[in-house]
Amino acid sequence: MLDFDLATYGASSFGELRLEQLDIICDSADMVFNRHMSELCKARMQSWNSFVKTELLKGGGLLFKFIAKEDKDFMKVDLAKLGGDEYNPSGLLKQQSDFWSQCWAPKGEAGLLTRNTCHSSMDTYRNFALPHAAEYSFTLHDFLRGLKGFNRT
Repeated sequence: MLDFDLATYGASSFGELRLEQLDIICDSADMVFNRHMSELCKARMQSWNSFVKTELLKGGGLLFKFIAKEDKDFMKVDLAKLGGDEYNPSGLLKQQSDFWSQCWAPKGEAGLLTRNTCHSSMDTYRNFALPHAAEYSFTLHDFLRGLKGFNRT
């Protein structure tokens, strides 16, 4: 039992307590302190988790200050290394476009098959959804109601 009233121990000051009674009071104080620390840590962790989830839903803008410097270095582009103030990104963009086009728009027979399959899937979905389009409306009021309560800062 956690009791800090000295009268419970038959004393009016700490000097009148026996060592066993002081040990009990110290142990009780430790238990109370540990409990409060546990609750504080749990509340802080829940707050952090909530903050991270909210920021990720908004795009993660405020989380960037928590990313390690080494992890952010690749995000910075030094124009001096790319040709100074006269730098024209067209060449780099063309190079990246050529590299990634194999994923975006594959060429050859495999690319044609991929595009046709994708087109067919989209057409199937369109044919399934089109008859239900008249039953559904999405107005500005619906949009604003969807945003209500969402922290947009």
